[in-house]
Amino acid sequence: MLRVLFWNINKKPLAEQLRQLCQVHEVDILVLAECEMLDDELLPALNKDAERTFINPENPSDRLSFIIRPPDAPFKLVSDTKHCAIRAITTPSGKDILLVAIHFPSKLYQTTESQALLMTRIASQVREAEGRQGHTRTIVIGDLNMNPFEPGVCSSEGLHAVICKDVANKETRTVDGEDRLFFYNPMWNFLGDETRGPPGT
Repeated sequence: MLRVLFWNINKKPLAEQLRQLCQVHEVDILVLAECEMLDDELLPALNKDAERTFINPENPSDRLSFIIRPPDAPFKLVSDTKHCAIRAITTPSGKDILLVAIHFPSKLYQTTESQALLMTRIASQVREAEGRQGHTRTIVIGDLNMNPFEPGVCSSEGLHAVICKDVANKETRTVDGEDRLFFYNPMWNFLGDETRGPPGT
């Protein structure tokens, strides 16, 4: 099983905490937002007494960093923009996936409407990457600075991330004559799939 950990560390010196997290949870891919200690402090800490060594692959963005234990299969940069970094990965089971990391502006600096509009651009980047890779096995993680019910997350023009697996398993819905793919948002579990009744009650 491929294990991925994301954390916005907010420029804090958390090398030891990250080392412990990666060790306890056997993390394969560590994705960090706002990390300023990558090569000098973090990598030596992560690799202290480690059986499998972490490396810093190509990270063009200064907002999102991927630190990986070198896999047997490829880990490739697909795209990297200010708020979104996309990597193509082959899992241990042999399945190709896209891992999308997002670090969105805070509500201190953008309105809900501005975030929603920006997310339409991110959604387009994701769909374009899926088209180039030839599949839709995509996982989105990160610091979205939005609630699950906000337009940027759940709108068909944004991520189109829905509340329950039954809906997501339908794969698409038609909006204005165009099929729109779903994402399933597990953060909804607290209001949806983990309830004893129908989702949302």
